[in-house]
Amino acid sequence: MLFAYGMANLAAGFTGSLVTGNSPSRSAAMDASGARSQFPSLVAAGTIAVVMLFFTDMLAYLPNAALAGIVANAVLSLIEVHELRELWRMRRSEFWIAAVCLLSVLALGPLRAVVIAFLMSTIDVIRRASRPDTSALLEAPDGSHFLPAEGGQSSGSSGLMVYRFGAPLYFANATLFLDDVERLVTQAPTPVRWFVLDAQAMVDVDTTGAEVLRQAITLLKNRNITVAVSRADRPFRAWLERYELMELIDPGRFYPTNRHAAQAFRQSQESAAAEPDASGV
Repeated sequence: MLFAYGMANLAAGFTGSLVTGNSPSRSAAMDASGARSQFPSLVAAGTIAVVMLFFTDMLAYLPNAALAGIVANAVLSLIEVHELRELWRMRRSEFWIAAVCLLSVLALGPLRAVVIAFLMSTIDVIRRASRPDTSALLEAPDGSHFLPAEGGQSSGSSGLMVYRFGAPLYFANATLFLDDVERLVTQAPTPVRWFVLDAQAMVDVDTTGAEVLRQAITLLKNRNITVAVSRADRPFRAWLERYELMELIDPGRFYPTNRHAAQAFRQSQESAAAEPDASGV
């Protein structure tokens, strides 16, 4: 269908005729009348051709209000109120975007309404991405997995902080990332010795995010905190190499899971505790 419209409009450009396009109101009228094939459209096209050729004088006496009423009656079935109710129940921000778009169609026209809806949707996407789900992770009692810690400041092992950032790191949420890192390290109930970044969701990093990540790593190193990364996919590693951040992180501090990082932390603590005993012997 789209190919047919494209070819028809291409031919219209060379012949100076009117462009073609679909009509939601006509489609709605066909659906309301029970049409299930293209035959009613052919009949309608033939009828319109006959009227335009021989009965245009009669159309001059038809009020615009009557035409508007016919079109309005045809498109009433296109207004799905239950969809608005679903949006209100599931996500209020999308409901308000739809409501503003609906009112904009009536007040400003469809083209301006589409532009307004697009801008509002873009703002909503940026708003959600700028406030991603972030949390410090607490090791489960059986050690099988990690859970978000209440208050975002606890740690599963003394001195271990596992932090999950739930979105790509870019200019809109970079400040949040740096603030979280500083807050978790400063307000931790016990001194943080290892900071493990769960980077599974960080599949993209822009230049602002790279600079903030550099600042965060520098902040942690200045506090003598070991920086480790867990669950880092290939895109995240590629961004670290492109922004020359790999040199700031020990290559041996990349772990496939948070459990591996926690185990490595405990082994390092045991080794550090055993060194004074060995020197004393």
